[in-house]
Amino acid sequence: MPKELAYKVEGVREAVSPFTLGIICGKDRNGQYNAFDLLKQPHILIAGETGSGKSTQLRSILTTLILTKKPSELKLYLGDCKKSEFHIFRKVEHVQCVLSSAKDIGKMLRGIKKELDERSDLTEIFEVGHVDDLPAEHRRPYLVVCIDEFVMLRKNEEIMDILTELVAIGRTLGVFAILSMQRPNAKVLDTTIRANLTVSMGFKLRDVIESRIVNTPGAEAIETSGRFIMNSDKLYELQAPYLTIKKAKELLNPFVIAKGPVKEVTPSTPTSGSLTEKDVFNDVVD
Repeated sequence: MPKELAYKVEGVREAVSPFTLGIICGKDRNGQYNAFDLLKQPHILIAGETGSGKSTQLRSILTTLILTKKPSELKLYLGDCKKSEFHIFRKVEHVQCVLSSAKDIGKMLRGIKKELDERSDLTEIFEVGHVDDLPAEHRRPYLVVCIDEFVMLRKNEEIMDILTELVAIGRTLGVFAILSMQRPNAKVLDTTIRANLTVSMGFKLRDVIESRIVNTPGAEAIETSGRFIMNSDKLYELQAPYLTIKKAKELLNPFVIAKGPVKEVTPSTPTSGSLTEKDVFNDVVD
């Protein structure tokens, strides 16, 4: 298994092509790409120390989704609690918002909660088991909520309650979560959330306890950046594609559109050119 695996668009596209919402994982010891369909294995947990490759994996997954789905088919809602990872996606057409404060992420998730309720009502009205089975005029795009370092939101009970509901019922409603953290915490990853995160990717973790929390045994012994243990239908050891920020920007450039003011932080006293709380909320729920 190589110590570094360059992200190559052709190979990645081919790997995810059989799937509706293809998630690229990496290559195994036989040099074969591993990928899966988020519709069939919803919700992902990614954990790993600084420098382990966790952030690059997030970049690869999101970039691949953007390259393979139309903006009318997929909408991304990004929470960047560290204010360092998702800036390159801010002007991409698929991306509805890039938020960093707990206050703004809470507003975003309330909008997602409203969408979950509406989709649930539609499936009941039309007596179908999945939003994909709704009549064409009522179809809705897939939504992916990706929050980096979501452990920083653990003190906000409303946010954690909505995330718990999302991972519990989101699959049939076409709404999915990708959550990441550096230091896995058993109190944050309680039984309900952990049981519904069907895929875990454990990059280098500090100790056996953290590996056990993420459910990726052996992740504490990893020594190579970009190497991780994945637990889905079984355990895999994989090398993640290495996608640089520069390369990601080049790939994303065709999808960049002119947007309004930077949707990141909502100041308590709006200034010229800044979004108000109302603007952020409207951006989310429109």
